[in-house]
Amino acid sequence: DSGVVAIGLSLGRFIKLKTLKLGGNYIGLTKDAGTVALGQSLANCTDLTYLDLSGNRYIGSTGEQGITTLGQALSNLLFLTYLNLAFNGIGLAGDAGTVALGQGLQYLKRLSYLNLANNYVG
Repeated sequence: DSGVVAIGLSLGRFIKLKTLKLGGNYIGLTKDAGTVALGQSLANCTDLTYLDLSGNRYIGSTGEQGITTLGQALSNLLFLTYLNLAFNGIGLAGDAGTVALGQGLQYLKRLSYLNLANNYVG
């Protein structure tokens, strides 16, 4: 996860970033640190309109802190129109991350596309 930690720490500097596609990268494979760093930085990317983190399979399965941090970051992404978190194991490690994600979604008034397929949110 050291690679995604480095990427996550850098993303916070791109405050004008509109599109981020990090799907299919096995984020969270070994631990939660990369997902936490990503979530913390995304909170600064307030112009983001498109976020695709699909197909990482492990974002929500190795711990709840990562998906919790991502959920908390959503409250700052008020311009987000597209969010794809399919195939990430969300909910596999417990309910806290799923709850934080649900709470963050309420801020996304402009969201027109949401994909949470093939997770464990039920």
